[in-house]
Amino acid sequence: QKIYKGVRQSWTKDQITVKRDISQTDPTLMCFSSQSKGATGAHFDGIVFDDVWSRIMDRNPENKDKWLEWFDGELEGCLEDAWEFWIYTRKSPIDLYQTMEDRHYYVIITKPGILKYPSKYHYAYKEVGGNKVFDRVVVESNDWIISDPSRFTVEFFLEKKLKMNPSEYESEFQLNPMARVGRYWKWSDLRFTRGYEEFLNMIKEKPKRRKSRIIGSMDIAIGTSARADYTALCIIGFFENKYYFLELFLKRGANETEMVKMMAEAKRTFNDMETIYIEADFQQSVYVERLKARASFIHILPVLARQEQRMLEKATSDRKMINLNGKPLRIWASLEPKIEANVLYINQYMRNFEEFKTEFKTFPKCEHYDVLDALSSGMFKMEKKGALIFAFSG
Repeated sequence: QKIYKGVRQSWTKDQITVKRDISQTDPTLMCFSSQSKGATGAHFDGIVFDDVWSRIMDRNPENKDKWLEWFDGELEGCLEDAWEFWIYTRKSPIDLYQTMEDRHYYVIITKPGILKYPSKYHYAYKEVGGNKVFDRVVVESNDWIISDPSRFTVEFFLEKKLKMNPSEYESEFQLNPMARVGRYWKWSDLRFTRGYEEFLNMIKEKPKRRKSRIIGSMDIAIGTSARADYTALCIIGFFENKYYFLELFLKRGANETEMVKMMAEAKRTFNDMETIYIEADFQQSVYVERLKARASFIHILPVLARQEQRMLEKATSDRKMINLNGKPLRIWASLEPKIEANVLYINQYMRNFEEFKTEFKTFPKCEHYDVLDALSSGMFKMEKKGALIFAFSG
């Protein structure tokens, strides 16, 4: 037992586990308990925040001191009954670790629970009331290595491995949050092109009777703070029943003027672009009308997410096991068939390619859905129009 003095409340745990998760989180401080969905006043199993302190607080020394006062005082009391403490952040974990170590109150554990699995072990079962139930873990070899044998046993981790979902086990006990993401798509399933000129040249080389189409699809983010979502404008081409993600314009917290400039640049680059579809709810539809008045050089149409959701319900009704809801389900239902059919091509030389890559690889736990949301909405509209194009073009 180790008691720390000089703080408001002493605590007896000298080791905690600090974990990083890339889930989208509210930037405001939020505490929660694994025992209940609501916050608890006794102790917390996790704390979620954007960073050690926000940029706004960074500009105010008084706020920073106030945060550290909570950090050094209340946090110790919260840890008294907690065998493990998790912290999730969207920022670099180095900042978080260094700040905690600088306080001289913590030992940071950054290694996974099991460093080396035993070469021989098995699970023993017993019969209870005619049913086969788990009894214990039997480790037959002595070649295992765990990071903290003073607190845990190898049997503890192996039992958790048996009872938990594999991805959850990897995230919770092996410090591998990436195991929880990227389960819906594989990067290797995508097809790529080298620039949008390849798409434009391909159109010129084909007979005139083969129709093509280029549209823009925009997901707007209203807000100018440093933590605002991105305004994403995806340029999508359609030709020979294939979809081409040609270009990506991206701006965090863009205002109306910046959105108009974004659309104007897209129109100059892709002169054949007919329409820009903007996803909007009923409140944002008013905002879209203002953009239409300012961007008369391009045809702008709103796309109601609620209408798109109803259209996709039928397509996903036979896939009840998909563990998604809301916006991630819409995105998945729109993109998954195209990826499976190998008809989605991505321009690997587009601007902001890394942002798309990050969202795709970490879906559905990505920080933002902005690019994927705009892309899926545009492809949804293109799919409906594409049926008419090929009906007339043969």
